Amino acid sequence: MTMHRFNRLNRKYKLLVIYFFGVPLLKRKEEEKTLQIFQVDNFYVECAYLSSRFIFKVLRSFKDTAGLDPYLEQIDISSVCGV
Repeated sequence: MTMHRFNRLNRKYKLLVIYFFGVPLLKRKEEEKTLQIFQVDNFYVECAYLSSRFIFKVLRSFKDTAGLDPYLEQIDISSVCGV
């Protein structure tokens, strides 16, 4: 699936694509919501959900890995680098 085709889907079908074909990568907390990145084919999808109200929302899709930066900042690689 292409990102363009994904973006044209309605909410229900976007969620189905993420559920069946999305690979969960990273999570982070932001205020009351949890944000999570999924990889779908050659692009990424960022979703948010409020666990207190069971609301799940697709925020955006992107190909540029710069969109992963807020998630990558939380990974501790000091043991790998020998620091």
